[in-house]
Amino acid sequence: VTNGPTLIAMTPIGRPLGWLRKVIEGDPETGEPPQEEWQQIVIALSLANSPHRTPESIAGQIARTSSWERGQRIEGGWDGVTPGRRFSLEERHIVDDAQRDARVYSQIRIGADYGEAAGRTAIYIIGVVGRRPPYTFVVLGEYMSQERTVPAEDARGLLKLLSTLGLRLEQVRAAYGDMNSAGKLGGGYSCNEVMEDSLALQMQQSRCPVTFEVPSKRRGSVGLGEGRMAHAIIENRWFVHESCASLLSSYRHYTGREEDLKHA
Repeated sequence: VTNGPTLIAMTPIGRPLGWLRKVIEGDPETGEPPQEEWQQIVIALSLANSPHRTPESIAGQIARTSSWERGQRIEGGWDGVTPGRRFSLEERHIVDDAQRDARVYSQIRIGADYGEAAGRTAIYIIGVVGRRPPYTFVVLGEYMSQERTVPAEDARGLLKLLSTLGLRLEQVRAAYGDMNSAGKLGGGYSCNEVMEDSLALQMQQSRCPVTFEVPSKRRGSVGLGEGRMAHAIIENRWFVHESCASLLSSYRHYTGREEDLKHA
């Protein structure tokens, strides 16, 4: 009403505040500028910033702070993980190009979730290590739609991701996509069939070299799948490439209830 100044003093613990960060800092990925002019002061916990305290007091507080929250509570950072998250993915489970490419993969798989809303289509390329259980899995790359898309755009995104990884669709052993999304297609035609047709068209082939299957949807299947994934993470058999930003965000904050974090 009065155009007076707004002061926000906070430690961002819990759900990510990406929306607020874009307001204050803008979005470097899209080049979107901040919505207004903000002054940002980040105060890390240190002896220089807290001269009224002793080094022992500061060291004790740092030691008592959970590693999940240290980036925010100690360094004043934006991002951390949500307490009570479903998956205990740690930094050691995040791999770079060299670590990803050093593995020998016995299979290449695709997993897809066709979202109806903007930015909800998620497709992943997964490398399987080993020829018998227990397998090790590496999520090699991610395609995440940025706005509402049609199957042809998703197919182009998938083929581009495969090409970036030095892979061809013919090398994929198994592909899974969720059930028909009537809001996106309608007419009783499944998203998997449309994806196959779109890939064949993009590749200028008569048919898609991969058949997309529907994963089990029986009662309890989501909980079972999440449990198996969580178990593989605990046993250090599940790794994610650092480029998979949406998936890593979901791992850091998904507790089992957040629908917007479930697609990835």
